[in-house]
Amino acid sequence: MKLTELPEARGTWKFFDLICSTPHPSGGERKLAALLADKAREAGLHVRTDSFGNLRIDRAPAPGFEARPGIILQAHLDMVPQKRGGSTFDFAKDPLPVRVEGNKVHCGGETTLGADDGIGAALAMDMLTDPEVECGPLAGLFTLEEEIGLNGARALAPAFLEGKFLINLDSGCDSCFYAGCAGGVEDYGHFTPQYRNAPAGNAFRIALRGLLGGHSGSEIHRKRGNAHKFLAAFLKSLGGAVAVSSIAGGSVVNAISRESEAVVVSSLSADELRAQAEKFAATLEEHFDAPENFGFDVTPCPAPEKVWDTAFQTTFLDMLTALPDGVLEFAEELDSVRTSCNLGIIRNAPDGKIVVGLHPRSFDDAAWQELSSRICEIFRKFGGMPEEQRPYTGWKFDPDSRLLAAARETFRELTGKMLPVRAIHAGLETGLFAPMAPELEMISFAPASWNEHTTEEYLEIGSVTVVSRWLRRLVMRF
Repeated sequence: MKLTELPEARGTWKFFDLICSTPHPSGGERKLAALLADKAREAGLHVRTDSFGNLRIDRAPAPGFEARPGIILQAHLDMVPQKRGGSTFDFAKDPLPVRVEGNKVHCGGETTLGADDGIGAALAMDMLTDPEVECGPLAGLFTLEEEIGLNGARALAPAFLEGKFLINLDSGCDSCFYAGCAGGVEDYGHFTPQYRNAPAGNAFRIALRGLLGGHSGSEIHRKRGNAHKFLAAFLKSLGGAVAVSSIAGGSVVNAISRESEAVVVSSLSADELRAQAEKFAATLEEHFDAPENFGFDVTPCPAPEKVWDTAFQTTFLDMLTALPDGVLEFAEELDSVRTSCNLGIIRNAPDGKIVVGLHPRSFDDAAWQELSSRICEIFRKFGGMPEEQRPYTGWKFDPDSRLLAAARETFRELTGKMLPVRAIHAGLETGLFAPMAPELEMISFAPASWNEHTTEEYLEIGSVTVVSRWLRRLVMRF
């Protein structure tokens, strides 16, 4: 079955199909923005873009609804481009390989689906272009480059936040309403490796397999393991039996690392090294929720000419194992992680340096700032040059919000359920909108999507139906 053949919420699925058919990885989503702008103009709507390329689409109030408060439906247009190892998929030109199976929409394990936040954009476009929706002033706000630092929200023209209420459609959860989010920052360490001639021995590529990865905010508590931490610990355990030439893996700091690989020269044979890897993997499995196929792949490879000198190898592996990662503090009153950190990337830069990237988060702005300072101090201690990028503040919970009360009551009327209110341990653009427009009341709610930022991402069809009905009722309620 195709998306456009799904029986419910057809307008939403029509736009989601369009979004999935149009390449839109972070930094490459402007074509999609232009396409949605054209669809809006065809529907007679007013279209604006700011200097960064963020898109605002305005729909005039229906007759008799002119005095109603203005509502903004907000989503971001970029997606995290993750694909299965060995895949030839090109996010810059290929349509997503979307499948519909039972109650799920997914990409068959080939790529991320981009329900984060393609489904939010689709819901907003459906509402804006449906003439049967009778409401007051309605706007769609579509931002760019959210996944790589909330860049569009940072550059947003304040006039684009004109309105009384904002509904963020990016939480990926339909079991609660979010009315607060964490703040955080991206921390990078730049290291200059020292090399020596490769010793005699056997050359191998050592890589992690089977880890699930995931969103480093909303899924950091699921004990899925971090490929970089596991690989560094294994290499460190081997001591002088391996000489490391390189380590690399991960694509973005806000995705839990599921892949990391090293090229080494070893005095051990392939069988000996595999035996050590199997033994080490077994010890790791005692401390996290290991998938059935978790382990290390050890494969022969061409011998490198150079390896890290002994001092740098020891220092760098010590640094990787010392960096904070995972859940650091839990907030009982929020039933959520309070503070966390994710070791997301290790990459070899064109200038020859090794770049290590982490993403600390917390509901307490002082906590993530202190954690970031500690990470930068670790970088300095082990010979790296620290760099902080794209800090963002948290979004403070407002228990007296009229929008929140109406959203919960509307959902109760529709389903019979009164959903709880929570804060999300992830960075939402609402955290940046709040100081720009202090009087703007905001909530976050969205269809249920799972395994975001991984190739196992999927979207629940039934949830899209319910959220579509809820959003329609809520907008018409005011």
